[in-house]
Amino acid sequence: DYVVAMIFLLAGSASLITGFHARAGALLLIIFLIPATCHMHDFWRAEGIQRSIQAAMYFKNLGLMGGLLFVIAHGSGPLSLDQWLENRKRK
Repeated sequence: DYVVAMIFLLAGSASLITGFHARAGALLLIIFLIPATCHMHDFWRAEGIQRSIQAAMYFKNLGLMGGLLFVIAHGSGPLSLDQWLENRKRK
């Protein structure tokens, strides 16, 4: 399980950083974040200050997923490796 999670994290992050198949990388990260967020940051079961901390982490991860959905919808942008390869192919 941990090996699969690390592959998703490393492949997704490298994809976003380079802009090479960034949509697929963003999807990998979302697939990782959904179960990780629900399992690791279950603030509804916590009490006291831990409830606030876990709620903050939970909603932070939801914000990250929103940003990843933006990448899926709009692509990696003009400075990405995908765009460079597309421009090269046109020439």
